Amino acid sequence: MEALPTADDLQKLPLRARVAFAARCARRVQPLVIRSTLSEAHQAAVEAAIGGAERFEAGLVDLGEATAEALAAVAASTHGLVAAGIVLTYAVAAADFAAGAYHCAVGAAAAATAQAAAYAAAASVAASPDAQSAVTADYEFAAREAKARRWTDSTPVPCQLFGEMWPNGAPEWAT
Repeated sequence: MEALPTADDLQKLPLRARVAFAARCARRVQPLVIRSTLSEAHQAAVEAAIGGAERFEAGLVDLGEATAEALAAVAASTHGLVAAGIVLTYAVAAADFAAGAYHCAVGAAAAATAQAAAYAAAASVAASPDAQSAVTADYEFAAREAKARRWTDSTPVPCQLFGEMWPNGAPEWAT
């Protein structure tokens, strides 16, 4: 089994690349949330959390933009999830950690984005072991591109740069 990147590994990536990685991890397992029995409000909260991170990583919002609403929505969505099942809890947690990575970047706690991104990766793999190789491939891509293209903390890193969500084929639940 391939090892997931650690917070120390992720700390080596530029800021927006860390947030992009976290959002990508969350987006990968979001179909588990969509297929669940969670209310539309909970599903919208998960989307808001991931979307906020994606807007930041792509350079569409500045560090000064407020994220309180998206973070509050995700925090509200996590209540009562234990009854919904552990897989779903981890899928929502991945979104929560993606929003956390964004929040840390906005709050000038850039170093904490690495830990939040590592948690997003772990939560996505806990939600679906199928995600392990794809998550690892995303990290390797980001590390390689950051070095080759000389990305800085302010370089926009849209998720589309990562390519296919499931390079080895999507699991049945993700299609």
